[in-house]
Amino acid sequence: MKTILNRDFSLIFVGNTISVLGSVIYDTAILWWVTEYTGSAKDGSLILAAAMLATIIISLFSGIIADNANKKYILVVTDILSGLVCISVAIMIKFNILNMIFLILASAILGINNALFRPTIKSFIPEVVNGEKLVKANSLLESIGAVIRIAGPVIASYLVTIKFFGIWGCMFLNGSSFIISAIFELCVNYKVKVKRKISFKKVFPDILLGFKYAFKEKNIKLAIINAAVVNFFLVSFNIMLPIFTQNILYKDSKFYSYMLSAEAIGAIIATTYLIKKEKKDIELLTIFNSIFLIGVIYTIFTIRLHIFILIAGIALVGGLSSYFNVLFISYIQKNINLEYLGRIMAIIILSLNIVVPIAYIFYGFLGEYVLRNVFIYSGLAMVIYCLIIQIKVRTTKL
Repeated sequence: MKTILNRDFSLIFVGNTISVLGSVIYDTAILWWVTEYTGSAKDGSLILAAAMLATIIISLFSGIIADNANKKYILVVTDILSGLVCISVAIMIKFNILNMIFLILASAILGINNALFRPTIKSFIPEVVNGEKLVKANSLLESIGAVIRIAGPVIASYLVTIKFFGIWGCMFLNGSSFIISAIFELCVNYKVKVKRKISFKKVFPDILLGFKYAFKEKNIKLAIINAAVVNFFLVSFNIMLPIFTQNILYKDSKFYSYMLSAEAIGAIIATTYLIKKEKKDIELLTIFNSIFLIGVIYTIFTIRLHIFILIAGIALVGGLSSYFNVLFISYIQKNINLEYLGRIMAIIILSLNIVVPIAYIFYGFLGEYVLRNVFIYSGLAMVIYCLIIQIKVRTTKL
């Protein structure tokens, strides 16, 4: 790590790792609390919906804030607020006074903070990391995220069973992780490169300016639109895999956890490869070729339902998805003017979030009728779409 990371990125990396781990533990524990104390799936969905809705709404404005305010202070303030919210939830659970109204409100606040944090940190990285090291920096963040996806739920499941710790302890731990993250971020030596005053009169014109910039540049417009479409296809994996496992493979939750672990291991291998490989030039075709391969894998592992092929295929899907994520974010960071980067990141996050509920509805409906072949259809659609992208990119010479 010493050869590819500077001091400031190291601080961001460690702080982000701690807070992401805390968030995964929080997500697992809070759904456990809802199930244990209310027994209602509806309540759990309301909590998730509150966070998602708040994220989508605030994403319209978060890019403006990221582009105009001090990025370091945005990260610090959002982490501190998130920490205080989670600690408040922990205290209320400890004294048995937590109710659904406060929990939904807390979830919405965390969603707002998340909507501010994500575009800010994505636009912050290019200001503390040399352009040639962006792929390695993003690979490190993606890799640790994959490790946490494996370890986080396991740690949370263990912690909630400890009598003196339990669910309230998980909440307190998450709140503390945000505060620790804020301390690390506060230590970053950062000077604002783009100085602008935030004018409330210019909020909507500035938002519109961000969209105009995104869609004026053909390569950026193509990248954003295609990323949203690709996310629509990739969501099918998360939605349909547990249902597919139970109703088609006739396997239990333990086997499902093995598949999720395989996906995360694939992601770790792919990001490790990107960390070690010096990849300075990134092309759109290279990025979307990984999605083409995912489409092929979807088709193959569904046609031939062999356990080894399934596990290997899912590991490849995890690796290729992470490969796409790292290169896509690095491509955007390298090709966008810093003055607009926060807004472009917010537009990307907004577009990705919007397609998720649409994909949930679509694939939920599709799974009712063609569950056995749902991955085949999704895979073929991805292959055809990626071929169209290749033709488009080659003809427009992007």
